[in-house]
Amino acid sequence: MYSEKALELDSQCYEGYVNKSSALLGLPKYDEALECCNKAIENKLEDYKIYYNKGLTLEKKGRLEEALVALDKSLEFKPDDKSIKDYRSKISSKIAIKKFIIGLGIFLFIAVSAIITTIIYIKRSKIQNRHDENLYRGLE
Repeated sequence: MYSEKALELDSQCYEGYVNKSSALLGLPKYDEALECCNKAIENKLEDYKIYYNKGLTLEKKGRLEEALVALDKSLEFKPDDKSIKDYRSKISSKIAIKKFIIGLGIFLFIAVSAIITTIIYIKRSKIQNRHDENLYRGLE
């Protein structure tokens, strides 16, 4: 792979990291792609492309909040880039949907628990009423 050779020759080869992370992302080898992005950042080879690739990788790994942070960093380097803004918006929507679903799940759990508790209470009340009636009849 060309980018690996470039990085062997020069660990500060920015394009090598960008190309390698893009290739790994397409394979898909997300852990390796993320490692490549992080190495570029550790080597102070920061640019919008490496943070964009990091955001893509994190999103593929399901780490949506971290992906947003990486894309925000990418936008610091290239604030008017429509593709970064669009992708960031897509991830924000995914996060909102995920939070909505979690909230809905919690709501449904509470609602079902309340219904079950009410049913149990009603059944116990009926049993208690029958028991009280039987006691009352036995006293007559």
